[in-house]
Amino acid sequence: MKTVNFEGKTYKVYQVECYGSTYNIFLRPRSYMDGTLAVEALEINPELDPDSVEPFAVLTSNLSSPLQSDSQAFLKTYSENSWVPDFVLNNKICEYTGIVQPSGYCTFPLAKFDFSKMMVL
Repeated sequence: MKTVNFEGKTYKVYQVECYGSTYNIFLRPRSYMDGTLAVEALEINPELDPDSVEPFAVLTSNLSSPLQSDSQAFLKTYSENSWVPDFVLNNKICEYTGIVQPSGYCTFPLAKFDFSKMMVL
């Protein structure tokens, strides 16, 4: 598996097919203001610039729920993020808890993340 060093940590690189193309991304755990888990995808394109990292997508949504934690988050599933559930499940990056939270016109599944699938610990 390919890896990339970014801000002093080593992340695992995945390929994702979405938006009609294939992208090289890595997932970086972050925190929302309330301390709960946020997961962002950053794109790397070694053909253009091996040191270039660009924001790609945020995979999670902060629904201000007590079910969120530093290892569990609600996955975005709507429109431009419709690729997220299949991607994280197929790569075993997280597993569903069986809980879904409605918000607006969408429902967001709660997932428990495995950080060893995102980064070299």
